[in-house]
Amino acid sequence: MDYIAPPLNAVLQIQMKIKNGSSVRSAIKAYTRETSHCPFASQLHLWLFFLETGKEFFPSDWARKNYRKILIDILHRGLKGEPILCVLQEFEEELKKAALQDLEEQIQKLPFISLIPLFLFQVPAFFLLLLAPLLLELQSHLSY
Repeated sequence: MDYIAPPLNAVLQIQMKIKNGSSVRSAIKAYTRETSHCPFASQLHLWLFFLETGKEFFPSDWARKNYRKILIDILHRGLKGEPILCVLQEFEEELKKAALQDLEEQIQKLPFISLIPLFLFQVPAFFLLLLAPLLLELQSHLSY
């Protein structure tokens, strides 16, 4: 299952684990373990692994997706020992607004996308129904 907003899902699950008393590191590990099918969770797991081994890991698609980079920065601060629960709650609200805005954009595109099968399949079939009798009549008149 693909999530509409993987960072929002990550924030919600990590925030819940922190509220239940887990550390930031264990919350991230629990999130990546529970949602291992999500590509973002896999990247987050790799990021944590590289961070623990002292290497730098920054996928190229994170540069385009600003919310993922912000979430990584927040989690990195939490791993250093800063309290991040309030920051995660504020970031959650921002992510919800962004997800709703993205959903609205997708909904606005939907009528135009649904016209594609109509014009590819139904309109040509309708023209065949209209033109077939005329073509048969023309063929019969030309054959005499």
